[in-house]
Amino acid sequence: MVTSSVTDQQLYDGAVHTPDYGLTPLVLSPYVNVSDQEGDVSGDALSRLTNLKWTLVEVGGRKRDIPSSGDADFSWVGAGDKNAGRLKVMRNALPEGAMTLVFEADHVDMRTKDVHHVMLSHVVRCRNAAVAPPALLLSIAAQSFFNPLRDAAVVDVKGTLVLSGRELLPGEVDTQWEVQVAGARAEDAPRFVAWDDASVKSGLVSVLGDGTLRLDRSKVKKAVTVRCRSRKRGAKVWIEEVFSVVRRIPFLKDPYFTSVPMNVSRQQDYINPVAIVEDVSGIVPDPDRVLAFDWWTQRGTADGGGTWQLHSEHSSYAKISTSFIDPVYGGNLRLEWRDKGAE
Repeated sequence: MVTSSVTDQQLYDGAVHTPDYGLTPLVLSPYVNVSDQEGDVSGDALSRLTNLKWTLVEVGGRKRDIPSSGDADFSWVGAGDKNAGRLKVMRNALPEGAMTLVFEADHVDMRTKDVHHVMLSHVVRCRNAAVAPPALLLSIAAQSFFNPLRDAAVVDVKGTLVLSGRELLPGEVDTQWEVQVAGARAEDAPRFVAWDDASVKSGLVSVLGDGTLRLDRSKVKKAVTVRCRSRKRGAKVWIEEVFSVVRRIPFLKDPYFTSVPMNVSRQQDYINPVAIVEDVSGIVPDPDRVLAFDWWTQRGTADGGGTWQLHSEHSSYAKISTSFIDPVYGGNLRLEWRDKGAE
């Protein structure tokens, strides 16, 4: 296992390795733990290992034993130490190549004198960024979901062009942001247009001074698809990536309301029910931002067949006349809610 501050994956940009093991060595420490069903033997066995050995296996299968000291590229801690077998790698892997480092040792069970051979391997790889194709990285997933009840509406999306292992600065690239819109006719396929095209919903997107796209997800009716195109300034070939955002309200518990007494005085002209919206995370604050509330009343009758009436009040805090309450049979109040949709 890696126990140093540097990773076991290197990147070569045509001049230097990152990280450079010649400057900051990679450290690999074998982990050997011994236990049995009876519990007589347990714990770290490194200090009790014998016949320790490290072997370097290079691309093509070439092997060589690594001495514990006196090697310019490697060194490791010998037997009997609590860090036995800890290997220090001071050699860089070849670009687009790999080094396989194999650790071997023996452990003797002092109860039975049985010898158990231990073998572990670790692969160090190096990617050659100098020959890697350019890549466009977006700071948002290829597809994400927007819950208007919980998520912040505005999100900034940054496109980063990586060329030869280096992230280009905003002044070094040309960037275009496009939004997918419906075709001109119903039978036409959707098409991408510039973010500021007249066919794009007003306020949906904007582009900041550093080229970052600002997306107001509260204006997404169902889904939006955006394309980023980028190239190094002066180049002819564009690199592009696409992402989409889907508006989705997840599971909500059955609607209910509070602040309504079971018995209403004849002198009380109004009741003031309060709608409570709950999802898996608990009570949703300020649900009126997203939801409309339909309050229905039914005047009580002997046969229970009264007609339901929809009130014009559509907020979570309602003021409803008590006229629907029959002095003998009472009345019923029902709550429903619906998504208002995008702003």
